[in-house]
Amino acid sequence: MEKEKGCCTVTNTEIVFPHWTNHIDTIFGGKLVELMDITGALSAMRFAENNVVTASIDALDFKMPVKQGDILELQGRVIHA
Repeated sequence: MEKEKGCCTVTNTEIVFPHWTNHIDTIFGGKLVELMDITGALSAMRFAENNVVTASIDALDFKMPVKQGDILELQGRVIHA
């Protein structure tokens, strides 16, 4: 499947709302994974021109906290198919 470079890059920008955070005002890890999954799915759907699902995630390390009110920029890109 030959695609134009950059055709399948998706950028989502989100603000961290209070209902997405735990008792120490940092985002729930599951919510962050959800946002990442949506961004990746949109990129993959543009590439495949069809519906897609997440089959697996090999690893995920949270390196720093994301606090309530922070702005997240998530980018998904197909790098190999």
